[in-house]
Amino acid sequence: MLSNNINKKCKNKHKINISSIRGGNLVGEHSVLFLGKNETIEITHSAYSRDIFIEGALHAAKFIITKKNGLYGMNDLA
Repeated sequence: MLSNNINKKCKNKHKINISSIRGGNLVGEHSVLFLGKNETIEITHSAYSRDIFIEGALHAAKFIITKKNGLYGMNDLA
């Protein structure tokens, strides 16, 4: 989802590449790197426990239980 949104906004011809690494006690890490000729900007989210994902799932469940049938996305939770 990150790469799709960035690719839509970028005006250059280069596509954003995605890679995945898993290991250790890290249960989730997402990084976005903007690589220039002489510098790098990195935004990273690291999760060390699945509890954070449980909180999100519970928040979504509380939201959806009162809604009519339909298609909802994470943007609707805000």
